Amino acid sequence: QWLHAVALGFEHPGSGEWVEFSSSYPDDLQHALDVIREAD
Repeated sequence: QWLHAVALGFEHPGSGEWVEFSSSYPDDLQHALDVIREAD
């Protein structure tokens, strides 16, 4: 079981400014997703 957000955005509680973060999938999760997608 994995929990991973590729993108996350929210209003900064101190400044009220909208902030966004992004990240690639970790290698092990990317591999698992590739295997599942190839099986379809």
